Amino acid sequence: METAVFLRLADANLNRISEGLRAVEDYFRFVCPHEEVAKRLKALRQGVRRSAGDALRRSTRFEAFAEDILAFRDAAGDFGPQMSDALISEGSYAPAYATDREMLSANFKRVQEGLRSLEEATRCEGMVEWSRFFERSRYESYHLEKEVVSILSRCALDLDERLVGLYGMTAARPDKGLTHVRMGEILISAGVRVLQYRDKDADARQALESCRILAEKCRAAGVWFIVNDRPDIALLSGADGVHLGQEDLPIKEVRDMASRYLGASSRRFVIGVSTHNIEQVEQAVREGADYIGVGPIFQTRTKPNINDSVVGTALFAEAKRRFDIPMVCIGGICPTNVSVLLDAGARCLAVIDAVVSADDIENAAAEIHKKILTRINL
Repeated sequence: METAVFLRLADANLNRISEGLRAVEDYFRFVCPHEEVAKRLKALRQGVRRSAGDALRRSTRFEAFAEDILAFRDAAGDFGPQMSDALISEGSYAPAYATDREMLSANFKRVQEGLRSLEEATRCEGMVEWSRFFERSRYESYHLEKEVVSILSRCALDLDERLVGLYGMTAARPDKGLTHVRMGEILISAGVRVLQYRDKDADARQALESCRILAEKCRAAGVWFIVNDRPDIALLSGADGVHLGQEDLPIKEVRDMASRYLGASSRRFVIGVSTHNIEQVEQAVREGADYIGVGPIFQTRTKPNINDSVVGTALFAEAKRRFDIPMVCIGGICPTNVSVLLDAGARCLAVIDAVVSADDIENAAAEIHKKILTRINL
């Protein structure tokens, strides 16, 4: 390949790669903010640029042109734009994107095609080390694209709009004649946007029956339905997602299970994870949790065995400062300490005992829900 041709090809593809990565990076900076992904996209973009320059400088053939590759650019003579115009006029080229995902996918394809072109061109020139670098970068872009699709789905869920106010949790009260289903109905009437079925003692068949009923009622009311601990029951019942504890199945295994069960369905399966320290928060974010539960914030009668592990508002404050993920505070929350969490920036609180022990459960739940929404101006 002639020197001028190689350098023009390299310049064109480096621009294609950088522009594609920048478009995706900006999306995750401004549209669907995700600091970790934006940083990785930036690192890949800068790494490719830097390594391409190093490759030219280390080549006896190209080192003289490494600092002046721009001189070989021939934008006026490039017939690529005319090809696009022709495709548009023929109606075979979409001039606008139908969805954000389509835009992101198109830019990742540009990146991957550019990397493949550089991979092959450097191989032709005997630059094997750099060919392998561009190959590794291409595979890194594949992994990033997969993560981006997952994060985009989370953004599309409007989690920040759902996870506000009172996070409803069922708790049977036989002494009041209240089953989990009846408790769920009361919380739905109180206005919650998310309802979690939480029964540590029910057998699988009983839980599945209750969850199927609640899933249907939640769908009718426009409320998200989450099942605690059991992804199998969540999927079988038609729930919107599952909430996992630290000793439950790993997020990846649950994602794979949901993917196999749902197949090509457009239904998104939400995964929440309970966290009790900053390391668990970091792990949940890294593994792709859609939201996290943080606690126990205060001492709780629901789980007296974990009162030695009370985290107060400190863990929530640190997690909120370091990570961009929706959070639900849980543990010992009642009307008298709600304001403490709202002052710390909380938007969604799970309250169990203070609600189910009230004489008027629906009113107690509605009051807490209203107090939170009023405070966060919703």
